[in-house]
Amino acid sequence: MMKTTFLNTFAAIILIAFSSLMAQESKLITGTIGKEHMVGKKLVICELGTQACMFLDIDPNLETMINGKTYKPQELQVGWYLQAEVSKDQKADQLISRLDVDPNKTIVCFTELNEHQNKALEKQLREIKGIKRVKTYLKSRQVYIEYDQKTISYPEIENQITGLGYKIE
Repeated sequence: MMKTTFLNTFAAIILIAFSSLMAQESKLITGTIGKEHMVGKKLVICELGTQACMFLDIDPNLETMINGKTYKPQELQVGWYLQAEVSKDQKADQLISRLDVDPNKTIVCFTELNEHQNKALEKQLREIKGIKRVKTYLKSRQVYIEYDQKTISYPEIENQITGLGYKIE
């Protein structure tokens, strides 16, 4: 009798542990660090292909290596492109467990961007010194940009875009 109770209890513990592991799912989010940057312990990510900014929990001790230098989340700059591995914990909170950042890429979000503006914007961006590649996402009103940060900075890209008459979110 005591052996059966022990086995039942042990089996229940194993089942709960397995269920907890299965409940944790992870996904990769691609985007850019939003203008709000950090809100408390949450990193703001504007996700590529959507019109949404996400506020995701991040361990303040998490570090990422960029060009041979180690950065903490609060040291990351607005506009830097990233891929974040996000896991859901048992409370269904989303937590960034890994972060890869590339400061030579960005995603710019627009308040409006129609087909005509889209084609003109692509052409205008390609003419700016330091911008290497441009890809627009008309449905989400976003533009993915690869650039040489030694030639042009993210704030300078934003200034060029707004100087051309476009409105950025």
